[in-house]
Amino acid sequence: MPDQLEREQKRHIVFFKPGEYLFKQNDMTRDLFILKKGTVRIFKMEGGVEIDLDTVGRGNVVGEVASIDGGPRTASGVTLEECEALVIPAAEFQSILTSIPEWFRKIAMILVQRLREVDARISRSIVGERNNHIAAIISLLAFTDHCVSCPEGFMIDRRTVEYRIVDLLDISLGEITAALERLHKLKYLRLNRTGVILSSREALDGLAEKVFHTADDVPVT
Repeated sequence: MPDQLEREQKRHIVFFKPGEYLFKQNDMTRDLFILKKGTVRIFKMEGGVEIDLDTVGRGNVVGEVASIDGGPRTASGVTLEECEALVIPAAEFQSILTSIPEWFRKIAMILVQRLREVDARISRSIVGERNNHIAAIISLLAFTDHCVSCPEGFMIDRRTVEYRIVDLLDISLGEITAALERLHKLKYLRLNRTGVILSSREALDGLAEKVFHTADDVPVT
């Protein structure tokens, strides 16, 4: 039996060069990897920004969340050096799961569900931080020629604001619109069809400063 197991394992051993992906965020691949050699960086993308989650090495298991619940990958795994991994195909892993007690499978599914809930909270947190970054960009534009006086205070062309934000933060226009409307609702600025209106050039300085503070700062709520 041990010899048979060893032969089975050898059939699934895969070698990766530095910089190769084991899996990518949002992919529907579901294979599980057991690292036998090398290190892998686990990270995710939010709003065009890479967020490091972990660096794992020999003996660690990666890709288990998608393998258990069949959902999309919550993060990416890329090799930092030459790696060797035992790859367990999703179908084979599911077959293994059927052989374990029902209560253990239920616990595994609960843990995976909680991991995905944490992932969703991270995404929402990043959106909050983006509000502060957007405020910082508008605050800087307020002291350029793009900002002109108007009866309500100062106005910046809305399209200029959107283009600058897209260029610097690499987020969608839909996200920008939602953030601007949120800032409008919180009365940090006013919006009309063509412009972003500030009561003063310093109206967003308080939010802008949070970009440069530590992680202890609380995002806009």
